Amino acid sequence: MQKGNFQVYEDQKKQTDAYEKEQNTQLKKEIKHIKQASKNVATWALERENETNDSASRRLAKKQAKRSKAIAKRSESKVEAKAALLKNIESVSPLTLNFTPTTHQQLLKVENLQLNYDKPLFEPISFDLNLGERLAIEGNNGSGKSSLVRYLQNNFAGTATGKMYRPQNLAISYVRQHYDDNHGTLAEFALANHLSYEDLLNNLFKLGLERHVFQNRIEQMSMGQQKRVALAKSLMTPAELYIWDEPLNYLDVFNQEQITNIINQIQPTMIIIEHDANFLATTSTKTVHLTTPSSKKPDSLDK
Repeated sequence: MQKGNFQVYEDQKKQTDAYEKEQNTQLKKEIKHIKQASKNVATWALERENETNDSASRRLAKKQAKRSKAIAKRSESKVEAKAALLKNIESVSPLTLNFTPTTHQQLLKVENLQLNYDKPLFEPISFDLNLGERLAIEGNNGSGKSSLVRYLQNNFAGTATGKMYRPQNLAISYVRQHYDDNHGTLAEFALANHLSYEDLLNNLFKLGLERHVFQNRIEQMSMGQQKRVALAKSLMTPAELYIWDEPLNYLDVFNQEQITNIINQIQPTMIIIEHDANFLATTSTKTVHLTTPSSKKPDSLDK
């Protein structure tokens, strides 16, 4: 992930892109001029050769034609050199999100919920999540954020107190913080997860995965590449609720912009855990903060 202030980087990137586009325009003009000049010389030499009748003039014309070929060859080298200077201006490809709005107006309601592993993970919380809302879950490391989203999916190994309401058979698309069990080829992964292999590759390409990586097994990919596989899967999965646990980990600023844009365009119902405050401020509509219970015993009263 790029470090530093995102807005500063984005502004610098725009200035760089604008300069490189201007340079590209100038280089393309020069390439066009070189090609045209080379073509003019070749045409002139050919015309001279055809319009002369005497042997001396024809020998001269052939000599000029030979020179024109040498000029054309040098021109090709100049064109290749200029073309090598052309910049590949990076652009953000639009993603798609397979959001399926539910008929339920309220997707979650939590009252005085507290999760426990031998001891409470956080102070009791209450919140609701309605259609089209995006809930940011905030808290210090170890405060139980990932445990909470697992509980909301009925996949928590500890104990809980409080109440939770959630419609039955709610279609959820989940991006986990860890995905070590994703393995095999992309074709095998698509088949196992009932995804279109072609659409999976298309989404991965949009997310910046190089085509030569498509042949690699997932477990042999870098963490950033594996993250893009997990994210591409979630984007493709039809869902009424998206739960993303640290979706920006290992991604660059272009991916962040892609994800921000698709969320704000589609406005799906979501639960997001993410440390990037700017991303949460841009995408979330409400927040719940997890507070670690204090271990300090209350002071005894003086008598």
